[in-house]
Amino acid sequence: MLIRYKQDDQGNTLPIANIYTQAEHKIETRNIDRDALW
Repeated sequence: MLIRYKQDDQGNTLPIANIYTQAEHKIETRNIDRDALW
């Protein structure tokens, strides 16, 4: 699992999203909405 971070106005790093790899979620790419991929 990867974690996406951002910095708040005070410069603190905050986790904002969990990103699961294909090996972790087992969903085939063809079954995912193209607008959800980047």
